[in-house]
Amino acid sequence: MMPERDITLEPRFFLASVSSAWTPRAVVVRRDGHVAGIVYAKERRWAGMPTGLVCLDGRLGNMVVADPADVEDVLRVAIQALFARRRVVELRLLIPPSGLEERAVEKTRASMNLDFGCSVPDPHTRLSLPADYEQFLEILGYKTRRNFRYYRRKFEEGGHTYLADVSAPDMQRAVAALRSKCRIPSRRSEIRRALNVVAAVDRPWAVGLKHGNGEWLSVAAGWYSGDRATMFFQLNNDREHAEASLSVVLRARLIETLIGRGVRELVFWSGSAPPLSRYATEIPAIALHL
Repeated sequence: MMPERDITLEPRFFLASVSSAWTPRAVVVRRDGHVAGIVYAKERRWAGMPTGLVCLDGRLGNMVVADPADVEDVLRVAIQALFARRRVVELRLLIPPSGLEERAVEKTRASMNLDFGCSVPDPHTRLSLPADYEQFLEILGYKTRRNFRYYRRKFEEGGHTYLADVSAPDMQRAVAALRSKCRIPSRRSEIRRALNVVAAVDRPWAVGLKHGNGEWLSVAAGWYSGDRATMFFQLNNDREHAEASLSVVLRARLIETLIGRGVRELVFWSGSAPPLSRYATEIPAIALHL
């Protein structure tokens, strides 16, 4: 059986994932007239104008599209090509530590005598899932486990509904209804980006919560890759239902659904909020500044 391709390496995913504050860039590296690899990047914009700050985000291994044996050389050539552009003043690379990417950066920095800095970026996180939902609850601390059970039971006793398979049109309706009802409202451009990313993947998923009166209370969406699921966004009506812990309810039901579908890992794009942040593991990454 052919291995499942990584959708995050596809051009359509890259383009969808770039927010409106950035301009997508790509460097095509050729060897003997053939494409050896492609490096995805994005340039920060300010008031619609390019700033010369270019970011390459490879925290999930999706920055360089190349044969593994060529990744180091392709990235090294791409960095040189970017700095050859007159308006590029800084490169910021978000990459796994101690890997091929870091080695390529170090070689390029030394050969070009570039200034260098290092920082810690916001991490993605992963949550391992057991084969049974009750086993998952046992992994949680006493208070978190109690809250997962209590708020879920309270939600169900209130006559509300969990939807395990939300269609794309319903997801869009839910997002439109919830955008301004979250405790931290999302900008329209952020919502547009989230919907575009989910539309760009091959195996999307979306789940939601509905009030007994039919109103949307919560929605979350992402995609599957092998036995892993990635959550890209979640919106909740926290303003009108702060006491319902809608995020806890939805994530409890989502995790039960994912376990039932054979998913063994849940990745939270840009990390998870409490309480699951206490049980999720950060995906190691460093930020290198050239």
